[in-house]
Amino acid sequence: MSRVEAGVIVAALRSAGITAVAGAEAAYPSMTFTDGVPVFVSERDVLAARELLDSITAND
Repeated sequence: MSRVEAGVIVAALRSAGITAVAGAEAAYPSMTFTDGVPVFVSERDVLAARELLDSITAND
């Protein structure tokens, strides 16, 4: 996921009361084996975050 997509996801999570942060992109993307920007939530919010993201993607 791109930095923009991660920002949208973080905003959606935060608007639902879930603390979320986007991680950093790789300094040298051509030298990494994974692409994208990770989004982190606390362990206690994982279930709520998954449910929210599932409901968003189900509407697409």
